[in-house]
Amino acid sequence: SLGGGHVDARQLGGGTDGNVTFNSGGQIIMQTSKIIYANQLKMTAVGGITDGAAGSVSTQVASLNNISNTGSGDIKISNTGNLTFSDGGSLGYGVNQQAAGGGIFVTTTPTNTLGVFAPVIAQGGPVTLSSPGGVTFVAYTAGSPNAGGGVFSNGGAVTISAADASAAINMPASSLISSGGGA
Repeated sequence: SLGGGHVDARQLGGGTDGNVTFNSGGQIIMQTSKIIYANQLKMTAVGGITDGAAGSVSTQVASLNNISNTGSGDIKISNTGNLTFSDGGSLGYGVNQQAAGGGIFVTTTPTNTLGVFAPVIAQGGPVTLSSPGGVTFVAYTAGSPNAGGGVFSNGGAVTISAADASAAINMPASSLISSGGGA
């Protein structure tokens, strides 16, 4: 449980913010009103990534790299600022929810955008990507490292929203969103 204060890897006086990695044999819990500040954030958990209740981990990061959960629980992240999913470790995913029926819920704050530059994968749970400023996918190439941006829920519902008046959901023809029979 991370809750005594903020986790802050910002560069003072300019420059590039630092990167943060969390690996947990249980849950990753960031208490409500506490924020993770970083350039790139990587998290691996066994029991979910949340605020310990029904809410999201609050972040202010540029990129989520290889976010993974096994065992049980949801992945819930709310980011302030523009955000991308990337495959920094060439593992074949940006977000991978391996817990059967576990959901992936990622939001950004108003006017900010989300770039899906690596696959988002769930095992029968819902996938919700909400970015008021817009969502952009890159081309998907099956079977290749850093395969591009696709969403695969394997039976769970997929919801993608971009709610601002001038926002768009941008997908090249080779993008792929598959619920595998989900809604």
